[in-house]
Amino acid sequence: MNKIHIAMYKGKGRIRDKIVDFFTGNLGYTHCELVITPQKTIGSHYLYKSGVQYFYYNNIYNNPRWDIYEVDGELQVALKYARKQVGTPYDLKGVLLYFIGLKFGDDRKGVWCSEYLAEVINRTTGSKINTMIMPNVFLKHLLKDFGAMLVLSHKCKTITNCKEIDVLGRVKR
Repeated sequence: MNKIHIAMYKGKGRIRDKIVDFFTGNLGYTHCELVITPQKTIGSHYLYKSGVQYFYYNNIYNNPRWDIYEVDGELQVALKYARKQVGTPYDLKGVLLYFIGLKFGDDRKGVWCSEYLAEVINRTTGSKINTMIMPNVFLKHLLKDFGAMLVLSHKCKTITNCKEIDVLGRVKR
């Protein structure tokens, strides 16, 4: 079993970040991506060309806007599925309907970030978590159901200064 890294993005405090955080559990995360290398991730985003695509960074591990969580899973299976999904559109309509509590039809053609990564985790672990979830709910599942561990956070000076992470992903000191 390999380790899979999930990058969780902390919003910058803009109004859209606060709205997403409010509706998704108030943990501070508004987006998530699968880490391929420190310089390359894959995820679904509603901005920047919109949809499932590769994202490039100088080093995501050095970026204070991202926390990195590690979960057991078959990395090659995750990458195989993730790469096949490149080009899938972002489902903004589905996100908006989710926020206001309405059902959406089976004719959906797109995905949002945490829905996409929940399916990646399902395929790599053989589990069946609900994929219709938002970033903070997705993280709660990773921590509670899959034993995910926070391996890098800029909330702490170093990861060894973080005494404990609770099941909601918050740092206890």
